[in-house]
Amino acid sequence: MSNKLEELKEELRRLEIERDHFDVSVYASDDSYADWIDEIEGEVIICGMSYSASNILREVDPVGYRCIFSDYCDGLEKEDFQEYKDILEKIEEIEGEIEDLEEEEDV
Repeated sequence: MSNKLEELKEELRRLEIERDHFDVSVYASDDSYADWIDEIEGEVIICGMSYSASNILREVDPVGYRCIFSDYCDGLEKEDFQEYKDILEKIEEIEGEIEDLEEEEDV
């Protein structure tokens, strides 16, 4: 088996592991998380002043803010992340290259 084929198969294994263990919490943005909280809770009025729920939660209970982030991430689909799509695309590309090389070796 050629060196190039071995390298491609190793890269494919690495990408499959990355795909299988893709963690949306690594890629979820703080802005989208804050927007999610604000959509659920709306504005908070204190003494006539308006505040976003996400800012209040982040300041008053930073541990709670980070804990709820897990709930937020549980509702996200990895297929919605470009980073995940890039992994799938690269896997497909490498599988094609492997197939081509294996066909060349069979000739």
